[in-house]
Amino acid sequence: MVLFYRMTESTIHRKEKSLLPSIAVFEIVKGISALAAGAGLLSLAHHDLKVMAYALIGHFHIDPESHYPQLLIT
Repeated sequence: MVLFYRMTESTIHRKEKSLLPSIAVFEIVKGISALAAGAGLLSLAHHDLKVMAYALIGHFHIDPESHYPQLLIT
């Protein structure tokens, strides 16, 4: 019984160790995408966001007087 427990325990540790690189890559990708999103928002700091909202609404051919486009504009 003890031998079976040790084999199972070592198998679990091997599986955990094999997952660590994939978790690390996921966290790196997540961090890089957060930095990119922050840089993108920072680049919008000196632009007129209302004009950009109207352009986005016009691009998708949505009525700007509807409820949800009005929420975006305001």
